[in-house]
Amino acid sequence: LEQRGVDHMERWLSRCRECGIEGWLSVRMNDGHFNNILDAFWHPAFWRERPDLWIVPHDESGGGRAYDYSHEEVREHHLKLIRELLERYNLYGLELDWIRGYPYFPSGAERQGARVLTEFTAQVRELADAAAVRLGHPVKVGARVPSRIETGPGLGLDGLTWAREGLVDQLVLSSRVWVIEFDMPIAAWKRALGDLPVSIAAQFGTNTVSFPGAQPRGAAAQAQATPEFLRGASAAAFHQGADQVYLFNHCYFESEFGRRDWYGRILESIGSPESLAGKPRRHAITYPEITAPDEPVLAALPARLSPGEKVVLAPYVAPLPDLNWAAVALGFDREQESPEPHEVEVRVNGESCRYLAVVSPGEPPGDIPAMAEPRMSFIIPAGVVKTGHNTVEVASGALGEIVWCEIYIA
Repeated sequence: LEQRGVDHMERWLSRCRECGIEGWLSVRMNDGHFNNILDAFWHPAFWRERPDLWIVPHDESGGGRAYDYSHEEVREHHLKLIRELLERYNLYGLELDWIRGYPYFPSGAERQGARVLTEFTAQVRELADAAAVRLGHPVKVGARVPSRIETGPGLGLDGLTWAREGLVDQLVLSSRVWVIEFDMPIAAWKRALGDLPVSIAAQFGTNTVSFPGAQPRGAAAQAQATPEFLRGASAAAFHQGADQVYLFNHCYFESEFGRRDWYGRILESIGSPESLAGKPRRHAITYPEITAPDEPVLAALPARLSPGEKVVLAPYVAPLPDLNWAAVALGFDREQESPEPHEVEVRVNGESCRYLAVVSPGEPPGDIPAMAEPRMSFIIPAGVVKTGHNTVEVASGALGEIVWCEIYIA
């Protein structure tokens, strides 16, 4: 397109204005794609010529070749890119995508680096304000940050401070790639922000795993982001106070024929509590994918089931208008010994749940990850599911390892 003289970003922004959409641009602040290939076409000369500015200077493995933002040259390089966007285009907002991808500082220097990135964000704010004067309309600044308040500063990303100092207008609470979070602590963010004019968006990707150890198992561990999944995640986010939801990488659905129908139904139904009402949805147990180096991983799964003991899980469910049927779906690790359905007893909020069926692919909620086999569901008595965390107790007379748990509502 560039060789043909087509400025695709200008085309996008122009089309947004024609459709009454306030178009934004997003900058990935440390994208690591193909960092192991020095001559990959999209690497700038600056990155190739200055290996001394990498997280691991002159790294040979490819894993330490992200920019080290403790260097002024790195920050100035990115400010030049941002200045060009803000001086060149008619845009309504600029997003700093700090999730794609970290780290930004050498190991052990992340917390000290938080102030450096706050100062950097202040410079971006000044550039955006100058662009607003030039354009005659506001130019907002947004940032993608980890979903938990306490995680960001440990990576150098102090979103709460950016908001309190008036440097950002929007924070997008995010996972990285592999997880859709159904229980983001959005209410905690809203309490911390108080009356500040900063909007909160919850970001959801195209698939999810249920625990960190599942990632190496690849596609067998993944559940696709069906409309029902994203309705559940969105409903929970809105219930906790999110102002918007944010889809990451879903643009690829347009070119994948099998997902186009999904994509249309997703866009039609997840944008507000009103559009979600009355539509089937799923609330799964996953985990916060992003952690700082000094933080523990908070994952409820996998959960080992032993005779005479019970496992207690707590999926988060949003309010239930116009929906009156619910079931618990469980999946057991196919690589481990697993119980038969008649050996499993399930209670939700203290009420016994009747065995319903062995869940098969293609049946709601049949796209449970392939590694979860056997999979089975239990119908929840009417009126038992509540808004917020629901207590799911699982007991069995046989061994098993639970790798998937969700509440399906219709």
